[in-house]
Amino acid sequence: MRILKDGKTYSRQTIYHPDGKRRVDIIHRQDGMFGFEEWKFSAAERENCWIPEKKDTATLTDSFDRALYEAQGRIAWMKELESPPVA
Repeated sequence: MRILKDGKTYSRQTIYHPDGKRRVDIIHRQDGMFGFEEWKFSAAERENCWIPEKKDTATLTDSFDRALYEAQGRIAWMKELESPPVA
């Protein structure tokens, strides 16, 4: 579990693209709702950090499984994974 910067949500599961340069965090909000965030790794000079790809946390669900299902349906590379590498 990883507490996110806003202090109000935490990552329940992180799923990495096989190339290691993209990831999705399935998040659990303080209000009990779940969502997801997609990130990409920037190796640009003076960055070397994870950058939000797009915000889909407006997609809030009442369960972890539903948030994972929504992420798999909305993020193209996740649709192609048979068994996603998780952390």
